[in-house]
Amino acid sequence: RLGKGVFVTMEHLEPPVARVWAAGDWFIDQAQRLWVNKTRGVHLPERAFNLLASNEEMRISSFDLFADLLPERPSVVFAGAHQGAVVTTLMGTMPGAKIHAFEADRFVFEEFMIHLGKHERVTATHAALFHRDGMILDFKTRDGQGSQSTLFTPTKLFEETWPWVNWGTTTKIKTVALEPWARRQGVKGFDFIYLDIECAELAALQGARRLLANVTIIHMEVSTVPLCEGGPLWPEVERFLTSRGFRIMVSPPKPWDV
Repeated sequence: RLGKGVFVTMEHLEPPVARVWAAGDWFIDQAQRLWVNKTRGVHLPERAFNLLASNEEMRISSFDLFADLLPERPSVVFAGAHQGAVVTTLMGTMPGAKIHAFEADRFVFEEFMIHLGKHERVTATHAALFHRDGMILDFKTRDGQGSQSTLFTPTKLFEETWPWVNWGTTTKIKTVALEPWARRQGVKGFDFIYLDIECAELAALQGARRLLANVTIIHMEVSTVPLCEGGPLWPEVERFLTSRGFRIMVSPPKPWDV
């Protein structure tokens, strides 16, 4: 994949940066397919898990900035916790943080529990954040391969953008709304909300209700074009947030055209 795009510099052969990123994504996806595919009975080794965490630390550099703006011991909602690589990076940047992790994909949730399930600063919940509490919804997974799983039906554009994504088991998942969940758990509030939940961002924020009033920072990945049937796009999510007093702090270059 890189060979055809290599060009000559004064010192060495160097592929275009975009192709390097594409190759990196491809290798990470293959690693996840191998390590998380339960049909092979193989779990992610600690060394490989740490390497994935290092990759996420290089990819996500905003946590250092957030740590300067948050309390010393912030209460953090981390939805889309996956195997825990990004959570590990966050805890390294914010050593006093209490992490409330949510993951709806049962395949990767099992891996998360292996690596961080007993950590004293982490509570883990197998559920999908949503605007209503206690619903049972269909949930599309990739059987633990890669990082996409969703409550929504992918659109034709999604399939054209990522043609290599193969969907696996559709499971049932219980939904959680953050405000009633926090009340049940005795959690008084949140300082930081991290959302990577494949088109369910607005629903998760709506479920936080009055708790949003004391949130300092929200970090999320939101689509700008329809990748999910019925999934809200960025303009709608932005209107919701600005109506509650939030303002854009950082809007980095889009990682993909969508």
